[in-house]
Amino acid sequence: GRSLSAGPSGTMALGGLFQGSITLGDQVLTSSGVTDAFWAKLDGDGHPLLGGRVGDGGDQRHVQVASAASGVIGLAGAYQGEIALGSKTLMSSEQTAYAAEILASGAFDYTWHFDARGEQHGRDVAVDPSGNVFLLGSFESRARVGDVPITKSTLSGYALLVKLDPSGEPLWHKVFEDHGIYMSPKSIATDALGNVILTGTVPSSEWDEQMEVVKLDAAGALRWRRSYWHRYGVEGLDVVVDPAGDIVLLGRTAAAELNFGGGPFPIGGAQGSRRDFLLKLSGDADVLWAKVVDDDHPSGHTRIGVDAAGNVAVTWITVNREPFWTDTIFDPGDSDLVMRKLDPAGNELWRRSFGDGSEDNGYIGLDLAAVDGAGNLLVHTTLFGEFDFGGGLFSGYTGLIKFDPEGQFLWNISPSAEVVTAMAPVGHDGLLLAGRGPSTLQLIELDGAGTERWRKDLDDAATDLSRASINAVAWDGAGGVLLAGEFQRKIDFGGSALYRAGVNTMFAAKLAR
Repeated sequence: GRSLSAGPSGTMALGGLFQGSITLGDQVLTSSGVTDAFWAKLDGDGHPLLGGRVGDGGDQRHVQVASAASGVIGLAGAYQGEIALGSKTLMSSEQTAYAAEILASGAFDYTWHFDARGEQHGRDVAVDPSGNVFLLGSFESRARVGDVPITKSTLSGYALLVKLDPSGEPLWHKVFEDHGIYMSPKSIATDALGNVILTGTVPSSEWDEQMEVVKLDAAGALRWRRSYWHRYGVEGLDVVVDPAGDIVLLGRTAAAELNFGGGPFPIGGAQGSRRDFLLKLSGDADVLWAKVVDDDHPSGHTRIGVDAAGNVAVTWITVNREPFWTDTIFDPGDSDLVMRKLDPAGNELWRRSFGDGSEDNGYIGLDLAAVDGAGNLLVHTTLFGEFDFGGGLFSGYTGLIKFDPEGQFLWNISPSAEVVTAMAPVGHDGLLLAGRGPSTLQLIELDGAGTERWRKDLDDAATDLSRASINAVAWDGAGGVLLAGEFQRKIDFGGSALYRAGVNTMFAAKLAR
């Protein structure tokens, strides 16, 4: 025996190693390798109640057990090759730690294994016209796409793009590296031809941030790649594609001006005061125009979207005091919510602002924004105080406000989810919200009037729910909802659970509406 743990009602859990055969009560266990592990549950007199073998063709060298007050037994060890834990078989080409939970009946509830040495994060998800799914994320050192392991020599961050068919089977994947070090992926979008465009941030050769934009065709082949650099840093934050296939990018820099290929363009940034900007490229990467999000103030929490006519909706928070972003903003009048719509050529069509009127008294923050199929703008905010968006004074910790294509108020509600982390339109008259409730991850669909159509709670086994997150949600144009995010331990999508031990793991899921 290598491990012993006291359980409820005088029972004990025992773990150990053996060679050949051993007898546990009425069971005879026979090792499949030279040395296997075993576990057993004993009564107060030391008689075996339950037990089992854990092993494969290789030697087992470590085993640890722990008993819970509920009668559940925790089991941990290490393996290489294949190992059977109940009905689940784990596989790894290297020495890998595993963990399992055994119910009071002796059945395995779930199993995890550590097949990565670092964390993974699911950043964004997109769907092409054929229903194929693109998952954008990052990993450190090691990941797995289907049955294909990905291993890097250093524990650094790497951007990973995976294409899945409509049933979730991997078609191809790409790992993006810049100088073999790091890429921080932010956003992806697809066009009508099935091409995929992504943006993010990488360190340049001089260790300053530079904005990266990459376009791949439907087969994963590189169409083009563009980099935008300044010694004060340039970040790539978001990307959307309009119906014509033109690309609108959101970036951020502290530079006073940037060169996108046609000479210096004024941004107005300075050290300690970054500015957000828009850059529109053709499908072939030609620069069409560039705009500063806010000409007068630094902007933050900026969100972008496009409508069916190719107009660009921009929503952001502007700060009305110095220093702009160095202190927490909670004082009345500190911040405004601003919305702006540009035509396809970059000309301003209208602008709306909330927070600076005499009736507004509080703090407003921007969480998410989206444009639906009818061109309406939906904005999710964090509120402290009362605000009038056009329908009278409105208060609540969070608010969801809908505006028509001209920026006129339609309605506002307080969503039932405590924290909303992702949002996506469903055609012309629906909206998906993903976030966290008191004890579960939540997915909610609203109709065009803001009434809840349905909700789904996703069970997460992490003791700290903040370690699980839905970071992106999308509608596939038919009956499917796509999710991307990250979790620890276990997440259950309703009959289809994923398991993991220790570090964050990215996931993609498709659920029926």
